[in-house]
Amino acid sequence: MTSTNRFRLHPLAAATLPVALLIQGCATDPHTGAQSIAGIKVSDDPCAKTATVVGGVLGAVTGAVVTSQFTKSTDARVLGGVAGGAVGAAIGYNMDQRRCAMFAIAKEHNAEITVNNVVVPKGELPPAAAVAATTPSPASATPFASGNDTTTAGLSVTLKDNGKQFASGSDRLTPEAERLFREVADQYSYPKQLAKLGPTSSDDEKAGIESLKTKRILLVGHTDDTGGTTDNANLSEHRAAAVARVFAAEGIPAANLYYQGAGETLPVADNHTEAGRAANRRVEIVDVTDDAAFHKYLATRRQVLAYYRASDTPLSDMPAPAAKGKKGGKQPTLAFVDFGGVPAATLTSAPDFAGGADATHSARPVVPTCNADRPRAANGVKSLATQKDLPMSDYVPGLYNTSWSDTVNGNLVGLTNVDVPRDGGAVSGKPTLLIWKNYNPKKKMPPADFQANPDVNIYRGSQAILYRVFVGGPMKCMDVWFPYTDTGESRNSNLFYDRQQSLYVSTFELKSLSGGAQ
Repeated sequence: MTSTNRFRLHPLAAATLPVALLIQGCATDPHTGAQSIAGIKVSDDPCAKTATVVGGVLGAVTGAVVTSQFTKSTDARVLGGVAGGAVGAAIGYNMDQRRCAMFAIAKEHNAEITVNNVVVPKGELPPAAAVAATTPSPASATPFASGNDTTTAGLSVTLKDNGKQFASGSDRLTPEAERLFREVADQYSYPKQLAKLGPTSSDDEKAGIESLKTKRILLVGHTDDTGGTTDNANLSEHRAAAVARVFAAEGIPAANLYYQGAGETLPVADNHTEAGRAANRRVEIVDVTDDAAFHKYLATRRQVLAYYRASDTPLSDMPAPAAKGKKGGKQPTLAFVDFGGVPAATLTSAPDFAGGADATHSARPVVPTCNADRPRAANGVKSLATQKDLPMSDYVPGLYNTSWSDTVNGNLVGLTNVDVPRDGGAVSGKPTLLIWKNYNPKKKMPPADFQANPDVNIYRGSQAILYRVFVGGPMKCMDVWFPYTDTGESRNSNLFYDRQQSLYVSTFELKSLSGGAQ
């Protein structure tokens, strides 16, 4: 937005502007804790007060310089320098202190730890496509497309499961793991940290401890992609809940604690290798400043699709969803439905995320079609206080409570209750799939010949969303591509089914019937 009216920030406000840039320019090696400024390594020690010192010095210098642009008063320049230095040092201190403590605890317990900054957008959330445009690497400082205004809101601390945290298949913490997580939890406990204050404690220390009152902490359990996906999601949730209870026992209010079983859906390493699968078995502790930052963080999480691999279980071996016939009774199968199309072997690759030519293929899933994939289950984010799922508050525009349909070789195919959450790690509700065989639009609409509530995977690309539907009835699956531009129709979508003992594919374009409810 442009304006012919110019305005000037108050000198004290202007003095703090470079601090956010400084903090985002400070980087820490997630594995070793080595710190750098603007790409230059300045310390191998994760406990070096790099962010504190540089934040204070640069904040003070910049505060004085910026203030001098508005006034010639020496007193004002000094005051501006003091204000900038105070803000810079306070922000840097909080980051340094927590990072140092986490690496020290991990070293004491011989645990593998990774620490990353949590970056969220300033102000309103950017469009969903802007977040999906650059799929983040695990150590990425920001998942947003260039040009988005972001800020550091906390830390993500990951502790790899080295086999000593939980017994195989168990959600019960070992005594050693309980001690480890108790010490980690103490860093977030207001009463425990308050008790450490003394007469010589600085204002930065006091401010950092006061900030614990509003922090939101999310404990996330993760697995690799071996085994049953639903079992993985449930086991990872139970483990995350066990850690959350340790945090509550250390004095952190249950209202500030959340947990989730993400299962295999948010990998940080390549599941094609044993080392990658080992890295994906982990517990993640995400802390953010307040409730607003928490919801922004959730809305901007993304999968790293390059780490997914094709399913070891053919889709034909998976159980079909419960289906209903015309009278509402159970109907496990439906007589053959001819959807037309061509042999699937002639489809050399899946359409890309743009629904056409796309120069950026890094966001494409590893599995080329839904027939080589499987449902990937995750459980929702739950509040420890209520034990209930956190209500979903943000959806992709045009993809909330929507209904879609198209005729495929004379058969009407419909999808209702289609929802796509903004959060790439969130659970999507199951849609309702309906099929009318040999549909005649000139006759009164009869009850559907087939109805089911299939599982879905949602993959976010740079320009479109792949809404992958697993059916297992008269068709195997569908790949539906929804552009972020909310055009009211899907593009280059594919339906896979068995015909003459071969796999066939038919193209279609679902069109919106409801327009969505935003």
